[in-house]
Amino acid sequence: MLVEKKFLDLIVPESASRVVFDAPHAAAPKREYYTGTIAFEVSSRSGSVGIIGRVSRLVADLNRGPDFTPELDTGNYQREAVEQHFASVEEVLRRFNLLENGKVTEPVLMVAIHGIKDSNAERLGCDAVVGTCHL
Repeated sequence: MLVEKKFLDLIVPESASRVVFDAPHAAAPKREYYTGTIAFEVSSRSGSVGIIGRVSRLVADLNRGPDFTPELDTGNYQREAVEQHFASVEEVLRRFNLLENGKVTEPVLMVAIHGIKDSNAERLGCDAVVGTCHL
């Protein structure tokens, strides 16, 4: 099931999943655009949850806190976007009975997919990374 929200798309599988593929920067600029396709394909084919950002990190960065100021802060969307991201994760955890009294009851794997800066992509020979790393 695909749920389209203001700042993200949420892919919710029919059966319970403890794996979430998160592409918080799936809109332009540059290589980040392709992370949404990767997250969509992997989550759809594996029956996992997918969270795919619909807005550029330059406008609202789902990977930062609610008080972060994005580069193109034209509508003051940061807080609303981050709250929607957190609420979507919580929604999925509740749907699959993985959240009780505000605590996760079983291990959940959240895989973050990020694009790479041009200089690092050329040096490393790749366009995206899984997880978090500082290059």
